[in-house]
Amino acid sequence: MKLTPEQLKADIDGLIIEDHQVSHGGMEKLLHVEREVTGCYLSNVPFAPFYRDIAARGCVSPEEIRNGDVANPSFVGLLRDFRTTTIKNGKNKGAEMAFLAFAGVGDDMEVVCFSDQWNHWRDAWKQYNHDYVERGSVYVVSVRPDRGGQSFILESMERLSSVVK
Repeated sequence: MKLTPEQLKADIDGLIIEDHQVSHGGMEKLLHVEREVTGCYLSNVPFAPFYRDIAARGCVSPEEIRNGDVANPSFVGLLRDFRTTTIKNGKNKGAEMAFLAFAGVGDDMEVVCFSDQWNHWRDAWKQYNHDYVERGSVYVVSVRPDRGGQSFILESMERLSSVVK
């Protein structure tokens, strides 16, 4: 059966997906899905848009921070996950604290966020009607080692990525 040009155009137009039919999640969402499915980033790295900012801040890798070779213990990381827990003992009994897991450049790092800092980050961004601490977003994270030097405590964090899902 031979198609007329009008029939062919109608068939092609029937295959076109309109922009409003496509869910746009942005680069961060795509990268999150890639890592979830494959275990790595395929199409890009989450830090690519921020290379200039990273260099200007003098950020290092989580591995360099763990080795203690740096004066400025700040790294850039994509927040993979966080979990909260309620403190059971001590002066902050009943308060909430968090553990944040970051995928950094070359290595991952988990950071402890005690109740005072956790409340600061959570409350500061409620005024903007979205979560500051959001999985899949990129942050500059400053840490300090705990007394034993085995884990790292959050000093500050600044969100680099501005996409709110």
